[in-house]
Amino acid sequence: MVGTVMSSARARSWLLALALVAAFVAPAFLVAPPPASAHASLVETTPSDGSRVDHQPDAVVLRFSEPITLVEDSIRVLDRNAERVETGEIRQEPGPDHARVALRPSLPDGVYTVAWRVVSADSHPIRGSFTFTLGDPADTSTVLHSDLADDASSVWDGVALGLRWIIYVGALAAAGLVVLGRFILPAGQQHLARELVGATRITAVAALLASLVSLPVNTIIVAGPGLSWNALSTVLGSSFGASALLGIVGLVLILAPARGVLPLLGAALATSAFVLAGHSVTAQPRSLVLASDLLHVVAAAIWLGGLIGLLILLRSGMPVESKARTVARFSTIAAILVALLALSGTAMAWAEIRDWSSLDTRYGWILLAKVAVVVLVIAVAGYNRWRLLPRIQRRSSSAPRQLARTLRIEALGLLIVLALTAALVATPPPRPTVGPHTETLELSDSLETTISVTPAVVGSNSIELQIRDDQGEPVTGLDAVTLRFSHPASGIENIERPAAQHSAGTADFHYEGSDLAIPGDWEIEVRVLVSEFELLTAATTARIQERTP
Repeated sequence: MVGTVMSSARARSWLLALALVAAFVAPAFLVAPPPASAHASLVETTPSDGSRVDHQPDAVVLRFSEPITLVEDSIRVLDRNAERVETGEIRQEPGPDHARVALRPSLPDGVYTVAWRVVSADSHPIRGSFTFTLGDPADTSTVLHSDLADDASSVWDGVALGLRWIIYVGALAAAGLVVLGRFILPAGQQHLARELVGATRITAVAALLASLVSLPVNTIIVAGPGLSWNALSTVLGSSFGASALLGIVGLVLILAPARGVLPLLGAALATSAFVLAGHSVTAQPRSLVLASDLLHVVAAAIWLGGLIGLLILLRSGMPVESKARTVARFSTIAAILVALLALSGTAMAWAEIRDWSSLDTRYGWILLAKVAVVVLVIAVAGYNRWRLLPRIQRRSSSAPRQLARTLRIEALGLLIVLALTAALVATPPPRPTVGPHTETLELSDSLETTISVTPAVVGSNSIELQIRDDQGEPVTGLDAVTLRFSHPASGIENIERPAAQHSAGTADFHYEGSDLAIPGDWEIEVRVLVSEFELLTAATTARIQERTP
């Protein structure tokens, strides 16, 4: 608690602000996207990657692990000369997790490259490419990588990362300073109040400018070089756009000259805007993650704003007794904030990383770095609370200067934490994603098979097998190919099914069925009868996911 009795006006402002926060944050819990992966992933393509088709398909179709948003030029189909061969509008058919574009009729034999870019449910753009061969072309060269590469994309990604950090620092500091000035710092100090207002305006303006610039920057990242209204409207209609617009409204209210509840409302909107975009939008369980995210940003805002406010307080001309009481009051609140940050951070980390092995990823290493810096910041805060605060209360002349130095270190640590947070938001967490399982298995010293299980979810799955020799040439004349399915965790063993040749005399086999009916790890054994007396086997373990609605 703050250690003083709030005035009735302050209490009414606080309760009204809480009610307004609930009103604006409730839609995030009610309309957040359905369960999905961290970023959408490409599950299946027609034609498949690296395949050869004898007859020209009418269209190229991509299927993703979750609903996606199309942008301008979401799919480009290029011939070897980088000439586009798709035609018509790109459509989401037969569902929101698909993208389909028609091809020009009577295409010549050749290798075609499909370059794609879409926006996943958590507002992050994803992109990739694959190839397929039509007919039996004499020239099997593909489009040059330079014709596909977007060299500027990494630059814009870096710009977006910097802007995200400025928005975090500015918005959270401004919101925290509003709360600090209203509820924690002593009233009636005009000089102190002016300095707090000045610091609030500087941080809010920085966040506002960064937010405005981030809209066209993210439009370029999503839709490629060049700005258009269609691309901008796509970004504004995404969860990122909703978050940015709500944050801009909140920052404008913080900057408004009005007094009363408007700055508190602005602080509430500026902080709650962060939960409308990012990984927490699609993480499960949704309500727990969204609530934890909101709690996390509110606690971080009060902590960061409090540190800035205390630095202003310590250099003011207030009596030492008043400074000591205010520092002690904030120190008590900071202890509560640390507990809230730890609990909410643990809940969000659990939602993103469910096993220790996931820490050995880019996301995991950034998360560990963030935790390490937070621990150091908490250690500095503990030193301030248990060593320097008692000295200030004993009116030590040097203690305020030492506290100001350690508070700067603490604030610097929080700035580093926010930089790591900005990097985390741009990094896909290692959550399981629904997608095909593909692996090349060694049958013998001279034979291998590539197995692909699509879509690797509970229910009907298509299994493709390609059998090649050590030179990569197809192996024909095989007597039979069968598959054995086992699910050790459930005690299911050796469900045997025959694989059929795509056509007589080929080395490509397939099987389609609903045998993989339980989520988890399935052992799939490939059994190739080379002759009446020679049986070759190889096995793989495929992770089968629950089918999403």
